[in-house]
Amino acid sequence: MRLSVISSALLLAVLPFAEGRAQLEARPLRFGVTAGMNIAKLSGADGGIVDNRTGFLAGGLVVIPVGRNFAFQPEILFATKGAAASDSGFTGSMKLQYVEVPVILRLDVPTSGKIKPFAYAGPAFALKTGCAFEGSGGGVSASVDCDQLFGQIGDPGDFSFRSADVGGLVGGGLAFDVGGRLFTVGARYEVGLVSIFQNDDAKNRVLSFLGTFEWPFHRKK
Repeated sequence: MRLSVISSALLLAVLPFAEGRAQLEARPLRFGVTAGMNIAKLSGADGGIVDNRTGFLAGGLVVIPVGRNFAFQPEILFATKGAAASDSGFTGSMKLQYVEVPVILRLDVPTSGKIKPFAYAGPAFALKTGCAFEGSGGGVSASVDCDQLFGQIGDPGDFSFRSADVGGLVGGGLAFDVGGRLFTVGARYEVGLVSIFQNDDAKNRVLSFLGTFEWPFHRKK
């Protein structure tokens, strides 16, 4: 009788772990490609540049299940950010280019159909790969490197760019099951946590709309 009770208790203790393992095995590792549009601006203590600049992002990701409905989702992206301004027939923008690595925790909301909502949040680490000022007016357009322009108008040390950026992002969307693969559409908002300049308080703010195609990775047995 005592051995029967002990056996039943052990079975009840092990069963949730076995179910969790089976669910993880039913949710394979997935690879994906993503692309979309960025609506970016700068914000800071002085108000920054008032207009939004439209850019893009593109890259790849991996979805690694870590629980029944949770997954770890690292990404590597190429993204353009910055800001724009216009005055008296002249338009100009500052284009910032980054290689960005978001590190996301993703929640897939369980549903019975083939359309599943999801949400995610996490930090994003970025390395600046380029910066240029683009302007047009009076039928003339030009583009010049940021450091070169700042060197012409003043001491370059007064406008020293940081080579890296750190932000936090939140987002979500809908995932559509397409023959065992997932096509997702969603949006995210990223807030820069450090200034893009060494001696100023201007930070990146980016609203992104993006689509992703994910396919499962099945190990050969």
